[in-house]
Amino acid sequence: MTVLGGVAGRYVMLAGGDGGDLEAERIGERFRPIRTRPWPERPVSAANKSGKGPFATRETLTYPRTPLVCLEGPGGVELPVSVVVGPGVIDDALDAPWAVVVGEGAVRTRRRRIEVADWRDDRVGTASAGFDPRSVALTRELLSQAAKPPEPAAVMERAESFCAALAAGTGPTLQQGAEALIGLGFGSTPAGDDLVAAATATLWAARSGAAAKGRLEILRAVIEDRSTHTAPLSGALLRAAAQGRAAPALRKLVKSLASGHNPERVMQKLLALGHSSGYFLAAGALAAAEAVTSNRGSLA
Repeated sequence: MTVLGGVAGRYVMLAGGDGGDLEAERIGERFRPIRTRPWPERPVSAANKSGKGPFATRETLTYPRTPLVCLEGPGGVELPVSVVVGPGVIDDALDAPWAVVVGEGAVRTRRRRIEVADWRDDRVGTASAGFDPRSVALTRELLSQAAKPPEPAAVMERAESFCAALAAGTGPTLQQGAEALIGLGFGSTPAGDDLVAAATATLWAARSGAAAKGRLEILRAVIEDRSTHTAPLSGALLRAAAQGRAAPALRKLVKSLASGHNPERVMQKLLALGHSSGYFLAAGALAAAEAVTSNRGSLA
Protein backbone atom coordinates (compact mmCIF):
# COMPACT_ATOMS: atom_id res chain seq x y z
CA MET A 1 0.00 0.00 0.00
CA THR A 2 1.46 3.29 -1.08
CA VAL A 3 0.63 6.17 1.24
CA LEU A 4 0.27 8.51 -1.74
CA GLY A 5 -1.95 6.15 -3.70
CA GLY A 6 -5.33 7.50 -4.74
CA VAL A 7 -4.69 11.17 -3.95
CA ALA A 8 -4.84 14.10 -6.31
CA GLY A 9 -1.24 15.15 -5.86
CA ARG A 10 1.46 13.92 -8.22
CA TYR A 11 4.83 13.24 -6.70
CA VAL A 12 8.44 12.28 -7.28
CA MET A 13 10.78 10.95 -4.60
CA LEU A 14 14.42 11.98 -4.55
CA ALA A 15 17.36 10.86 -2.45
CA GLY A 16 21.00 11.79 -2.02
CA GLY A 17 23.44 14.12 -0.30
CA ASP A 18 24.69 13.75 3.25
CA GLY A 19 23.01 13.94 6.64
CA GLY A 20 19.47 13.17 7.73
CA ASP A 21 16.06 13.30 6.09
CA LEU A 22 14.29 16.49 5.11
CA GLU A 23 13.62 18.93 7.95
CA ALA A 24 12.33 22.47 7.82
CA GLU A 25 15.48 23.74 9.47
CA ARG A 26 17.89 22.07 7.07
CA ILE A 27 17.26 21.16 3.46
CA GLY A 28 20.08 20.92 1.00
CA GLU A 29 22.29 18.93 -1.37
CA ARG A 30 21.60 17.56 -4.82
CA PHE A 31 19.18 14.67 -4.88
CA ARG A 32 18.93 11.71 -7.21
CA PRO A 33 15.68 9.86 -8.07
CA ILE A 34 14.72 6.66 -6.32
CA ARG A 35 12.15 4.31 -7.71
CA THR A 36 10.19 2.47 -5.09
CA ARG A 37 8.23 -0.70 -5.72
CA PRO A 38 5.99 -2.88 -3.59
CA TRP A 39 8.62 -4.22 -1.17
CA PRO A 40 8.84 -7.02 -0.50
CA GLU A 41 6.51 -8.00 -3.34
CA ARG A 42 5.62 -11.25 -1.55
CA PRO A 43 6.02 -10.54 2.16
CA VAL A 44 4.64 -13.91 3.27
CA SER A 45 5.72 -17.34 2.10
CA ALA A 46 3.50 -20.40 2.36
CA ALA A 47 4.84 -20.96 5.87
CA ASN A 48 4.26 -17.36 6.84
CA LYS A 49 0.61 -17.42 5.82
CA SER A 50 -0.01 -19.15 9.14
CA GLY A 51 2.13 -16.58 10.93
CA LYS A 52 4.70 -19.22 11.93
CA GLY A 53 7.52 -18.75 9.43
CA PRO A 54 10.29 -16.11 9.41
CA PHE A 55 10.15 -13.19 7.01
CA ALA A 56 13.52 -13.94 5.43
CA THR A 57 13.36 -11.19 2.81
CA ARG A 58 12.76 -8.52 5.43
CA GLU A 59 15.77 -9.63 7.40
CA THR A 60 18.20 -9.76 4.44
CA LEU A 61 17.19 -6.73 2.35
CA THR A 62 18.25 -3.30 3.57
CA TYR A 63 18.53 0.15 2.02
CA PRO A 64 21.27 2.69 2.73
CA ARG A 65 20.19 5.55 4.96
CA THR A 66 20.31 8.47 2.55
CA PRO A 67 18.42 11.76 2.86
CA LEU A 68 15.03 11.63 1.17
CA VAL A 69 12.66 14.33 0.02
CA CYS A 70 9.33 13.92 -1.74
CA LEU A 71 8.19 16.66 -4.10
CA GLU A 72 4.38 16.66 -3.91
CA GLY A 73 1.97 18.31 -6.28
CA PRO A 74 -1.05 20.26 -5.03
CA GLY A 75 -3.68 18.11 -3.32
CA GLY A 76 -1.21 15.59 -1.93
CA VAL A 77 -0.96 14.06 1.53
CA GLU A 78 1.65 16.61 2.74
CA LEU A 79 4.04 14.02 4.08
CA PRO A 80 6.48 15.26 6.73
CA VAL A 81 9.34 14.53 4.29
CA SER A 82 7.80 16.46 1.41
CA VAL A 83 7.83 19.86 -0.24
CA VAL A 84 4.62 20.90 -1.99
CA VAL A 85 5.34 22.37 -5.44
CA GLY A 86 3.40 23.31 -8.55
CA PRO A 87 2.66 20.87 -11.40
CA GLY A 88 5.39 22.41 -13.54
CA VAL A 89 8.05 21.53 -10.98
CA ILE A 90 6.82 17.94 -10.84
CA ASP A 91 7.06 17.77 -14.64
CA ASP A 92 10.61 19.14 -14.51
CA ALA A 93 11.64 16.65 -11.83
CA LEU A 94 10.20 13.70 -13.70
CA ASP A 95 11.84 14.86 -16.92
CA ALA A 96 15.31 15.49 -15.45
CA PRO A 97 15.47 14.29 -11.81
CA TRP A 98 19.26 14.34 -11.84
CA ALA A 99 19.13 18.16 -12.13
CA VAL A 100 16.92 18.78 -9.07
CA VAL A 101 18.51 20.61 -6.15
CA VAL A 102 16.64 21.18 -2.87
CA GLY A 103 18.20 23.68 -0.50
CA GLU A 104 18.84 27.27 0.52
CA GLY A 105 15.11 27.92 0.73
CA ALA A 106 14.36 26.85 -2.82
CA VAL A 107 13.75 23.98 -5.21
CA ARG A 108 15.78 24.24 -8.39
CA THR A 109 15.19 22.24 -11.54
CA ARG A 110 16.75 22.43 -14.97
CA ARG A 111 14.16 25.03 -16.01
CA ARG A 112 13.24 27.03 -12.90
CA ARG A 113 13.99 28.07 -9.34
CA ILE A 114 11.07 28.12 -6.89
CA GLU A 115 11.43 29.97 -3.59
CA VAL A 116 9.85 28.49 -0.46
CA ALA A 117 6.72 30.52 0.27
CA ASP A 118 5.68 28.97 3.57
CA TRP A 119 7.23 26.69 6.19
CA ARG A 120 4.74 24.28 7.71
CA ASP A 121 5.04 22.65 11.11
CA ASP A 122 4.64 18.88 10.73
CA ARG A 123 4.88 18.11 14.45
CA VAL A 124 1.91 16.66 16.30
CA GLY A 125 0.49 18.86 19.01
CA THR A 126 1.55 18.36 22.61
CA ALA A 127 -0.78 16.27 24.77
CA SER A 128 0.71 17.19 28.14
CA ALA A 129 -2.48 16.14 29.93
CA GLY A 130 -2.65 12.82 28.11
CA PHE A 131 -5.64 11.68 26.06
CA ASP A 132 -9.34 12.09 26.72
CA PRO A 133 -10.91 8.71 27.63
CA ARG A 134 -14.18 9.55 25.87
CA SER A 135 -12.46 10.43 22.60
CA VAL A 136 -10.30 7.32 22.88
CA ALA A 137 -13.37 5.13 23.41
CA LEU A 138 -15.24 6.71 20.50
CA THR A 139 -12.23 6.29 18.24
CA ARG A 140 -12.12 2.61 19.21
CA GLU A 141 -15.78 2.28 18.25
CA LEU A 142 -15.21 4.00 14.90
CA LEU A 143 -12.22 1.79 14.09
CA SER A 144 -14.19 -1.34 14.98
CA GLN A 145 -16.79 -0.31 12.38
CA ALA A 146 -14.21 0.22 9.65
CA ALA A 147 -13.47 -2.49 7.10
CA LYS A 148 -10.25 -4.35 7.79
CA PRO A 149 -7.73 -4.08 4.93
CA PRO A 150 -6.98 -7.29 3.00
CA GLU A 151 -3.57 -7.85 4.57
CA PRO A 152 -2.06 -11.33 5.10
CA ALA A 153 -3.03 -13.03 8.35
CA ALA A 154 0.53 -12.77 9.65
CA VAL A 155 0.41 -8.98 9.34
CA MET A 156 -2.74 -8.74 11.41
CA GLU A 157 -1.45 -11.20 14.01
CA ARG A 158 1.79 -9.31 14.52
CA ALA A 159 -0.13 -6.05 14.66
CA GLU A 160 -2.29 -7.51 17.45
CA SER A 161 0.82 -8.64 19.33
CA PHE A 162 2.36 -5.19 19.04
CA CYS A 163 -0.78 -3.48 20.36
CA ALA A 164 -0.88 -5.88 23.30
CA ALA A 165 2.80 -5.22 24.07
CA LEU A 166 2.21 -1.48 23.81
CA ALA A 167 -0.63 -1.74 26.33
CA ALA A 168 1.45 -3.85 28.72
CA GLY A 169 4.45 -1.55 28.38
CA THR A 170 6.98 -4.35 28.85
CA GLY A 171 10.34 -3.36 27.36
CA PRO A 172 11.68 -6.49 25.61
CA THR A 173 8.23 -7.59 24.42
CA LEU A 174 7.43 -4.16 23.00
CA GLN A 175 10.81 -3.96 21.31
CA GLN A 176 10.37 -7.38 19.72
CA GLY A 177 6.82 -6.56 18.66
CA ALA A 178 7.92 -3.38 16.91
CA GLU A 179 10.90 -5.04 15.26
CA ALA A 180 8.62 -7.75 13.86
CA LEU A 181 6.50 -5.10 12.14
CA ILE A 182 9.19 -3.03 10.41
CA GLY A 183 8.92 -3.59 6.66
CA LEU A 184 5.98 -5.98 7.10
CA GLY A 185 3.27 -5.63 4.48
CA PHE A 186 2.83 -4.49 0.90
CA GLY A 187 3.97 -1.36 -0.92
CA SER A 188 6.31 1.52 -0.20
CA THR A 189 4.68 2.18 3.19
CA PRO A 190 3.95 -1.30 4.62
CA ALA A 191 1.19 -1.80 7.17
CA GLY A 192 3.61 -2.62 9.96
CA ASP A 193 5.50 0.62 9.41
CA ASP A 194 2.30 2.66 9.42
CA LEU A 195 1.28 1.12 12.74
CA VAL A 196 4.65 1.73 14.41
CA ALA A 197 5.00 5.25 12.97
CA ALA A 198 1.56 6.36 14.17
CA ALA A 199 2.08 4.90 17.64
CA THR A 200 5.46 6.62 17.89
CA ALA A 201 4.17 10.04 16.81
CA THR A 202 1.24 9.75 19.23
CA LEU A 203 3.52 8.85 22.13
CA TRP A 204 5.73 11.81 21.20
CA ALA A 205 2.73 14.08 21.74
CA ALA A 206 2.33 12.76 25.31
CA ARG A 207 6.05 12.37 26.03
CA SER A 208 5.89 14.51 29.17
CA GLY A 209 4.11 11.62 30.92
CA ALA A 210 6.15 8.70 32.24
CA ALA A 211 3.96 6.04 30.59
CA ALA A 212 4.39 7.61 27.14
CA LYS A 213 8.05 8.49 27.60
CA GLY A 214 9.18 4.95 28.38
CA ARG A 215 7.32 3.45 25.44
CA LEU A 216 8.53 6.21 23.13
CA GLU A 217 12.16 5.54 24.00
CA ILE A 218 11.75 1.88 23.05
CA LEU A 219 10.09 2.63 19.70
CA ARG A 220 12.63 5.32 18.87
CA ALA A 221 15.45 2.85 19.46
CA VAL A 222 13.79 0.30 17.17
CA ILE A 223 13.34 2.91 14.44
CA GLU A 224 16.94 4.03 14.75
CA ASP A 225 18.12 0.46 14.36
CA ARG A 226 15.62 -0.90 11.82
CA SER A 227 14.40 1.93 9.58
CA THR A 228 16.72 0.81 6.79
CA HIS A 229 15.00 -2.59 6.76
CA THR A 230 12.04 -1.24 4.81
CA ALA A 231 11.35 0.80 1.68
CA PRO A 232 13.19 4.18 1.60
CA LEU A 233 10.03 6.31 1.82
CA SER A 234 8.67 4.33 4.74
CA GLY A 235 12.01 4.43 6.55
CA ALA A 236 12.09 8.22 6.23
CA LEU A 237 8.52 8.45 7.55
CA LEU A 238 9.42 6.26 10.53
CA ARG A 239 12.36 8.53 11.38
CA ALA A 240 10.08 11.55 11.04
CA ALA A 241 7.59 9.96 13.44
CA ALA A 242 10.38 9.45 15.97
CA GLN A 243 10.67 13.26 16.02
CA GLY A 244 6.91 13.75 16.34
CA ARG A 245 6.34 14.61 12.68
CA ALA A 246 3.38 13.25 10.75
CA ALA A 247 0.93 13.99 7.93
CA PRO A 248 -1.97 16.39 8.71
CA ALA A 249 -4.59 13.63 8.79
CA LEU A 250 -2.77 11.83 11.60
CA ARG A 251 -1.95 15.06 13.46
CA LYS A 252 -5.65 15.92 13.51
CA LEU A 253 -6.55 12.56 15.04
CA VAL A 254 -3.92 12.97 17.77
CA LYS A 255 -5.29 16.44 18.48
CA SER A 256 -8.82 15.07 18.71
CA LEU A 257 -7.72 12.30 21.09
CA ALA A 258 -6.05 14.86 23.34
CA SER A 259 -8.69 17.58 23.23
CA GLY A 260 -11.80 15.48 23.73
CA HIS A 261 -13.37 16.58 20.45
CA ASN A 262 -15.55 14.17 18.50
CA PRO A 263 -13.13 12.28 16.21
CA GLU A 264 -15.74 11.06 13.70
CA ARG A 265 -14.98 13.48 10.87
CA VAL A 266 -11.23 13.22 11.44
CA MET A 267 -11.40 9.42 11.37
CA GLN A 268 -13.36 9.45 8.12
CA LYS A 269 -10.63 11.41 6.39
CA LEU A 270 -7.79 9.37 7.88
CA LEU A 271 -9.37 6.01 7.03
CA ALA A 272 -9.72 7.14 3.41
CA LEU A 273 -5.96 7.63 3.10
CA GLY A 274 -4.29 5.21 0.71
CA HIS A 275 -5.29 1.60 0.25
CA SER A 276 -4.83 0.65 3.88
CA SER A 277 -2.45 3.24 5.35
CA GLY A 278 -5.28 5.17 6.96
CA TYR A 279 -6.52 2.13 8.85
CA PHE A 280 -3.12 1.24 10.29
CA LEU A 281 -2.24 4.86 11.08
CA ALA A 282 -5.50 5.17 13.01
CA ALA A 283 -4.88 1.83 14.74
CA GLY A 284 -1.37 2.84 15.78
CA ALA A 285 -2.46 6.19 17.16
CA LEU A 286 -5.34 4.58 19.04
CA ALA A 287 -3.16 1.83 20.49
CA ALA A 288 -0.71 4.40 21.82
CA ALA A 289 -3.47 6.57 23.29
CA GLU A 290 -5.08 3.54 24.95
CA ALA A 291 -1.73 2.47 26.35
CA VAL A 292 -1.37 5.67 28.35
CA THR A 293 -5.00 5.92 29.48
CA SER A 294 -7.32 3.54 31.32
CA ASN A 295 -8.71 2.28 27.99
CA ARG A 296 -7.13 -0.90 26.71
CA GLY A 297 -7.92 -2.74 23.50
CA SER A 298 -6.58 -4.47 20.43
CA LEU A 299 -7.04 -3.98 16.72
CA ALA A 300 -10.75 -3.94 16.12
